[in-house]
Amino acid sequence: TQELLLKNENLVRVTHHADERNGLPDGDNELWVTDTNGNNGRYINISTFYRSITDPTFPDPTTISFNDATSLQPFELDTTYKEIWAIVHIPDNAPAGTYTSTLTIKTQGGTVLRTIPLNVEVLPFDLAPSRLSYGLYYHGRLRADKPETDIIPLSCHEKTTPQQTIELQDMFDHGVMYPAGYENDVRVFDNTLAIRNSIGFPKDKYFFFGKSLHLDSVSGDFTPFQSILGDYGYDTNEMYIYGREEAGSEELESLIDVTVNEIYSVGIKVATAVYKNAFASVGNYLDVAIYADGIHAAGIEQQVADWHSAGQEIYSYGDPQVGVENPEVYRRNYGIAAYQKGFDGVMDYAYQKEYGITWNDFDAKPSEINHREENFTYQTTNGIVGTVEWEGFRAAVTDMRYLSTLLEIRDQKEANGEDVSAIDAWIANLNTDANLDDVRSQIIDKIIELQ
Repeated sequence: TQELLLKNENLVRVTHHADERNGLPDGDNELWVTDTNGNNGRYINISTFYRSITDPTFPDPTTISFNDATSLQPFELDTTYKEIWAIVHIPDNAPAGTYTSTLTIKTQGGTVLRTIPLNVEVLPFDLAPSRLSYGLYYHGRLRADKPETDIIPLSCHEKTTPQQTIELQDMFDHGVMYPAGYENDVRVFDNTLAIRNSIGFPKDKYFFFGKSLHLDSVSGDFTPFQSILGDYGYDTNEMYIYGREEAGSEELESLIDVTVNEIYSVGIKVATAVYKNAFASVGNYLDVAIYADGIHAAGIEQQVADWHSAGQEIYSYGDPQVGVENPEVYRRNYGIAAYQKGFDGVMDYAYQKEYGITWNDFDAKPSEINHREENFTYQTTNGIVGTVEWEGFRAAVTDMRYLSTLLEIRDQKEANGEDVSAIDAWIANLNTDANLDDVRSQIIDKIIELQ
């Protein structure tokens, strides 16, 4: 199953021989690495490479490195299917109209194999920001105890400044405006916010998941971070810390006293992942319910109504979690359908999360045997490799931006005293089970009609 969007397809190689060691019908995955001095390039088997106590790092960045190319490299056409993904970026100043070009596939010797016409229509409007708030659990944090020049193992947790910058920029480019940070050291929090500030993330709220709600001294642990947020222009009353994840009723209720007595006294809010039992326990205290199973959760319409009745927000998550090599499922479940169900946002898990080595889906330790890597991107020595599911998630955000553009027109008409009930009915009746390209086209036509 294709997952990786490689510019150099030879970075990862699949050997299509039977694997008698574990009964897999296909072969192994191999990764092209070089010594840090640039010599001795070779493939290493990453299907059978496991992180262990005796060998806790993979790869050891002091001895080997590996990176994808910066631009598309020649690829081999053989008897297998290969998907070629491309994104057309429209300059901000491009006039509306239809632009034509040609995509040419040719051999390295110059023989043209196929020409494919490429037509791009630039529309006569700009896309509005999404009405859904898009976030992701992002474990990556800067280290305060080691110099920036120190080499660290590849991990979803520890990042250098260049690596965190690349990953936060990647999330921003995919429309994720509210990645939840796992910072837990005030000494480097300023540096993280400087990175976010340089990229341009919005500052109306911040999901701070590095420390949890059930600490002994809430105000002492969180107010220094809150102060730094204020220094960077964030709304310090919109700092969300993490509660006890996916907890039962008794666990949730045990946190209420802490929430009331300490959290709200210092102007901090609480978000956490929950199931359907949560509202009865903490519906009046939990500011953002990150609701498992999203649009497919049983009784989700009532859950949305319950949380909204308490003046709280509800985000979609785990529908599915990250890592399923199917772009359409992310586009369908985290886009317009989530808005129609009444969700206020999305907070899926996770941008990167490894359960062994990040490049092996099958090496989880026994306590996590049902987990495999939950990655929208895979980290390389100096960058990342994207995935098809990550582009599906981007498409969900873009669908929502089209709908949000229509909603802005609707709101303006309502402000002008016009009857917008027909527009509301039209949006409510959008068939998100249909082809989503067709749905997007319908929204575009409606925007142009109403303009």
